[in-house]
Amino acid sequence: MEKPAAYSSVMDRIAVAASGLCVVHCILTPILIAALPAIAAYAEINHDIELLLIGVMLPLSAFALFRGYKCHCSMQPTVNAAGGVALLLLAQLVLESETGELIASVAGGLALITAHIINIKAGRHCASGSACES
Repeated sequence: MEKPAAYSSVMDRIAVAASGLCVVHCILTPILIAALPAIAAYAEINHDIELLLIGVMLPLSAFALFRGYKCHCSMQPTVNAAGGVALLLLAQLVLESETGELIASVAGGLALITAHIINIKAGRHCASGSACES
């Protein structure tokens, strides 16, 4: 069996930053719209921006989590990330309440951040590039 390349947490760190950006966006958008009625039209394109953020985060997260899994073989980061993605998609595609959408989006973003932090920590134990033992 071929040894995987040494695990690098760079992609996880970028994914944490992207997820954090999503959380900040989800929290600040309603505040800005309420505070500045002149930008209320922004709310119409906000949904598209959120879908774009999800579209960027999904492949980035998948790549980072896959690389980490090849190194540490822990499913915990993937399970956390799947829960986060499910919450983000629920918020964007199902929920109609702004409050419910905000709560689900923030919780989903935080779950993704947690997944990548767990992935980084698990990857530290196998930085030499060792593969999982069968």
